[in-house]
Amino acid sequence: MQRISSAHSQPLYSVAATRQMEQQAAASLPPHTLMQRAGLSVARLSLALAPHAQRIWIACGPGNNGGDGFEAALQLHQWGKAVVVTWTGLPPGKTGLPPDAHASRERGPGRWRAHGHTAATGF
Repeated sequence: MQRISSAHSQPLYSVAATRQMEQQAAASLPPHTLMQRAGLSVARLSLALAPHAQRIWIACGPGNNGGDGFEAALQLHQWGKAVVVTWTGLPPGKTGLPPDAHASRERGPGRWRAHGHTAATGF
């Protein structure tokens, strides 16, 4: 891992390039692996930033970033942390989460799935 500093520039990628890299990585891994890895990274970062937090709030939107949030919440919950998950629900005209995000939401405790389009739950 390289330390981030102003002494070294870091390349930035366009949205299209990032999506292409994600698709290539996902094609070489078992299903849902990228989202699980992203959630694990978010969970680790949250503990690094706030190691003594009594409760951790995670907002999950209707896309794959929301799925990353569900995975992070699940990791933190499994580590014994008090987690509050807020799911923003689906915007008008959208009929469901992307497949990976849906799978991540379903992996969580039943209270994540029991609420309608807006959920604010603690466990």
